[in-house]
Amino acid sequence: MRKIILILTCALSFIISGCQSYGGSMPQAGYTTVYDQTAANYLQQAAQSTPPAKQDYQLSAVGRLLQDNQLTQAQQLLATIDTSQLTPAQINEKTLLTTHLYLLQHQPELALSTLNQVPDVPTLSQSTQIAYYQLLAQADLGMGNNIASAKDLMKLDSLLSGAAQQQNRQLIWQTLQQASINELNAQLRYTTNVTERGWLDLAYTMKAYQKDPTVLNSELQNWQDEYPNHPANYLVAGHISPYSTPMSADNKIGQIGLLLPSSGNLGYASQAVRSGIMAAYYDNLSTAPTRSVEQYDANGNSVQAYQKAIAGGASWVIGPIAKPEVTALAQTSLPVPTLALNYTDTRPSSSKLYQFALSPQDEAAQVAAKAHQDGHRSALIIAPNTAWGKGVVLAFEQQWQANGGNIADQFYYSSPSDIDPGMKRLLHVVPGATASAPMKHRQDADVIFLVGDPVTARQVMPLLKFYYAADLPVYATSMVYSGKPNTALDRDMDGIQFCDIPFVIENNAAIQQAKKQMAQLIPNTPAQSYRLFAFGYDAYNLLPILARLGHNPTAGYQGLTGILYLGDNQQVKRQLSWAVFQNGIPQPE
Repeated sequence: MRKIILILTCALSFIISGCQSYGGSMPQAGYTTVYDQTAANYLQQAAQSTPPAKQDYQLSAVGRLLQDNQLTQAQQLLATIDTSQLTPAQINEKTLLTTHLYLLQHQPELALSTLNQVPDVPTLSQSTQIAYYQLLAQADLGMGNNIASAKDLMKLDSLLSGAAQQQNRQLIWQTLQQASINELNAQLRYTTNVTERGWLDLAYTMKAYQKDPTVLNSELQNWQDEYPNHPANYLVAGHISPYSTPMSADNKIGQIGLLLPSSGNLGYASQAVRSGIMAAYYDNLSTAPTRSVEQYDANGNSVQAYQKAIAGGASWVIGPIAKPEVTALAQTSLPVPTLALNYTDTRPSSSKLYQFALSPQDEAAQVAAKAHQDGHRSALIIAPNTAWGKGVVLAFEQQWQANGGNIADQFYYSSPSDIDPGMKRLLHVVPGATASAPMKHRQDADVIFLVGDPVTARQVMPLLKFYYAADLPVYATSMVYSGKPNTALDRDMDGIQFCDIPFVIENNAAIQQAKKQMAQLIPNTPAQSYRLFAFGYDAYNLLPILARLGHNPTAGYQGLTGILYLGDNQQVKRQLSWAVFQNGIPQPE
């Protein structure tokens, strides 16, 4: 049977986000092939052939239609293929193509039930098994079962070799990092396969001891003793080496100099960041009693404040937060490790500068990756007509086009009054084919990227319905959500998918505890402070693990602002969570 062409193109949404986060190219497990003829050419050859060659060409046409994201046509063609004339291999191919179709249609439950029709998987050809496990991993993830998806990838691993196998192992690891510590612990109780158990045990260990490098080092060495030939050993080596002695420099952090403005444009935001830092400080006090936090006012002169912090005995520095201040600091020699709370566009002169930011550009890139993973290929863009808005759009475009996506059109608004006429022009609404037929929108786009706040989004979504374009899915950055539920107003945003930090859209035990601390430190916490508090909290907790993250870029830390990686130029990148508005409330995906 011809090689089945089904690709795991970072189909795990968090992995897609992470591909950019740690600076690598998109990992693809398996073997990538392309249908190199048009669907029409395949069908023409089918018309001139007899079985089983005829069905081969028909199935290739379906594959090409899926490749081109022409889902309706692919579904129609699948329905016309005479199953009674298919060979067993062709039946399996049709089943896998149908599964692929269901996944592109966001129907993982149907995908799983269809895969169950594939008989005796271990007896199938290698390429068929590869396709099967790739699709199974996607379907399980679509059902929200991270560990099952990871186990699917573990079964796939033995079928691969070389770079494809290494990339698949990265997918396994990053998939497991999405599972909670309780889920991992529960799975360990009844997983008997040694390789699977090793992966689960490692993921559990990393989560359980991530805040204590000394204990983590010991536990990882125990893991290596128990699983000496495990495929994840390369990950463990990267984690252990920075902590080869008990007296790691990271564990001897004394005074932390905090460079934040006490007034000015960023004064209010800095208060929320400071509260998050202090909450993390108190959380770690029992295990790091020698640490202290001293604030130095960085309102307008971060270099001078930095020098004052060093003179005052700081062995680590957090801040500054203003981009110009970070740029100024990046051009100086830094005697101690420094975690700036923004990115600089210039290459730092010191290797001791780390950068951490709640970057909307990073979010836009993750939106592009997620929309592409969901099967969309041609985008309309709605964004504010500002330098900031165009910068966010540029980040989306770069990731979108790198993935092979097309920008069908763009609309930039300057005021709320622009949105209605601008959307009408953008959507190219025209009358139906007959007087009784409904109006329809342009057909060269299959997704909308929206850059806007809640007020804008509450205008856009009703207008999509009004202009007969409610079928176009809308993706957005965290800007679309205030951070606090507002059911009455946010019902107008139902259907919008957006990325955001776990602290805002998830509600596990750790997040609940952090929110209680936030309420104590910031009474009547305004919505805009949620993300900033989580930002400060993660900044503090990053300090003892930055060396480890730098040594192993594929290793991540689960923080309140996402899974955190260290990328190019020592910039901390975030893998965000996803939610969709339903009945005015963001529901985690």
